[in-house]
Amino acid sequence: MSPEPRKRPRRIPYSREEVANIIAFKKRKEQITLIAFKKTRAYKYQNLFNITCFFIYWELLFCLFGPARYTTHYSFKVTPDYGGRYNSVGKPNIAELDFFGVDGKSYKFVVDEFIDVPDNNSSFLVASDFLLGKELKGSFGNNDNTYKLFSANPILLIIFITLVTSSFGYYYNLNQNSYSLMSLTVLNALTLLGLLCI
Repeated sequence: MSPEPRKRPRRIPYSREEVANIIAFKKRKEQITLIAFKKTRAYKYQNLFNITCFFIYWELLFCLFGPARYTTHYSFKVTPDYGGRYNSVGKPNIAELDFFGVDGKSYKFVVDEFIDVPDNNSSFLVASDFLLGKELKGSFGNNDNTYKLFSANPILLIIFITLVTSSFGYYYNLNQNSYSLMSLTVLNALTLLGLLCI
């Protein structure tokens, strides 16, 4: 005759007071862990680095839409790319302008306006930000408008993605966990490295 299978003893549910004590104990333990983590150097240095990167990204955006450091360049050739549209007097729309500088560099301005093509031998201004020196926008001729450089597009995309991710992380206090803080730090470090290499 086979022995009777051993039955598991019936589970006795916790009372409300015991559940409240368990929850209070776990919250207290999390608070103690968080306080200990906030005292570490890793927490302070990583948060300082992330906040510094955050301000660098905003400085780049500020310089794109506001004041920046301008440098005068001279071109030996200007090539327009037409957009295929015409205004009421039959003037074609210029989508982009390529300036080939005498220093060997070329600059592609995103124009998308009905303007006159500048002379081949003319001067133009290129604006860069103050911290990283990234060329973001420029102007040419007697036109007061500033136009974004095509090379600024990847910079803006990287900054936008990282700003959204970092803001999301700090809004939900993900910087108070060692693993998520490390993830934010690695993301900002890779973004900053990418900005320096572009």
